[in-house]
Amino acid sequence: PSATNQSERLAFINDGPGAVVEPKIGPLRWRDQRDIEIHGDVGTIEVGGREEHDVWVVERAGTNTQLFDVYDTIATKVPSDAQPVVTVTYGDSQNRRFSRDFVLATQSNGGITWSPGPVRSVSGKGAR
Repeated sequence: PSATNQSERLAFINDGPGAVVEPKIGPLRWRDQRDIEIHGDVGTIEVGGREEHDVWVVERAGTNTQLFDVYDTIATKVPSDAQPVVTVTYGDSQNRRFSRDFVLATQSNGGITWSPGPVRSVSGKGAR
């Protein structure tokens, strides 16, 4: 695909029992792997809270960085028999770390469905 500065909006929704601290996403992976980045910092999301941020797929070659649309990357680079997955990691107010995989699927309207897997505890890492 051609380079673009188009981004998509990703909504972080806290449907758990406590605050979500500093969620991070990425990489986007299938048989291959690409970085995926959030524009701006995501701080603390309180219970029932929602925060939206722009996201891009990032490809780096030496000092050259290109930003790509997430939908276009999945539609043009991910084979039809592969399953694109993004891992979200985050902390809570008690300094515990968690991760959750999301399977991504493109929709005919140009959107992306993020289907969540189970929440996993990440041991040995404190929230930053």
